[in-house]
Amino acid sequence: DGPQLKPGTRSYNRSWIRDGAMMGDTLLRLGVIEPVREFADWYASKLFDNGKVPCCVDYRGPDPVPENDVQGEFIHLLVQLYRYGGDRASLEREWPKIEAALDYMERQRQSERTPENRIGDRRVRYGLMPPSISHEGYSSAPQYSLWDDFWALTGYKDAAFAARVLEKPEAATIAAHGQDFAGDIRSAIDAAVERFDIDFIPGATSLGDFDATSTTMALDPAGEMDALDPALLARTFDKQWARVMARDDVGADWEDYTPYELRNVSAFVRLGRRAQAN
Repeated sequence: DGPQLKPGTRSYNRSWIRDGAMMGDTLLRLGVIEPVREFADWYASKLFDNGKVPCCVDYRGPDPVPENDVQGEFIHLLVQLYRYGGDRASLEREWPKIEAALDYMERQRQSERTPENRIGDRRVRYGLMPPSISHEGYSSAPQYSLWDDFWALTGYKDAAFAARVLEKPEAATIAAHGQDFAGDIRSAIDAAVERFDIDFIPGATSLGDFDATSTTMALDPAGEMDALDPALLARTFDKQWARVMARDDVGADWEDYTPYELRNVSAFVRLGRRAQAN
């Protein structure tokens, strides 16, 4: 719809950065660059003055609802355009927008790095993105969603990459912040495992819930597979495999399938489980 990428104009007649970033990634891998460039330029014009990226935009304008995966998705989109298109001048032109989104995200991260969040059950939130409803399963109550955190970590990594390409003096600082954030995410996962007595990576550290589709974000695009506890990671996708296979059981009680689940196929590939992927 003009420069807008939309997930479905009948039921979803608005443009999300979440969907647009992933659709853009696919188009770029297929060598289709110009529509992604148009979308990125259009969406970049919708940022709020404080660097916050709107979760979606429609005919009324940008939506102010806080969804804390969005800054990482926006940065990822712009940096992927450089990776696939090679236009350094465009990356330089977009750097102020990348920097604004990154600064907003850094303020969010620091808001949860408090002494109080180092104590007891609150350790599940230390250093993470604040609670949000970006994960549709948490729409009734905002949660500390790892979907948000692994997208945000992707934003840190991509911003550091862009800063190195552009020879920005702050490149090392951005990379260091990303490394600190990655460590805080792992610590929060460990705290959630202890608090909820679980043996898998949760969807939200504040719930201890099971959601392997969220965990796939850690593998791609965040690139954290080798940094995660291998036993927790294996158990997470063991459970996902059992959950999906049980749908064929006689009397199986399940109703809903979401296309997001296809992310688990690529996760099985990355984990070396080719037969299960197929």
